Amino acid sequence: MEILLEKLKALYQFFIDKEILTQAIEIENKDYYLLVDNLLDELKKAYPNTKFKRIYKSVHYANGFTDEKLKDYAFKFDEIEQILSFNKIINHDTSVEYFNSQIVKKEVNQYTLTETMIESLMNG
Repeated sequence: MEILLEKLKALYQFFIDKEILTQAIEIENKDYYLLVDNLLDELKKAYPNTKFKRIYKSVHYANGFTDEKLKDYAFKFDEIEQILSFNKIINHDTSVEYFNSQIVKKEVNQYTLTETMIESLMNG
């Protein structure tokens, strides 16, 4: 879980560096789930006109996760990806291509899938 927290902090810093987010939130001393919630909230505030599409949970990469909380939070990354795609910050197809190309290089489990999803948001 520690690697996911570090990847998430890197994602947040990436958003600050690229001026996707301009207001800093406290990222130290927060757990992974709280930081995901804060990041999603800040993106929703920064991009309030985003139109969300229905997430197809039936074919989602997280369906096999045994950790239900981690699974629920995987869907939040889809919301983050939608905000970034809708606002032309990242290209959805490029993000998906990155995810698909990287996941075959790793041992596939709920943590590496989540890690790759976070990385895809910085490489879309």
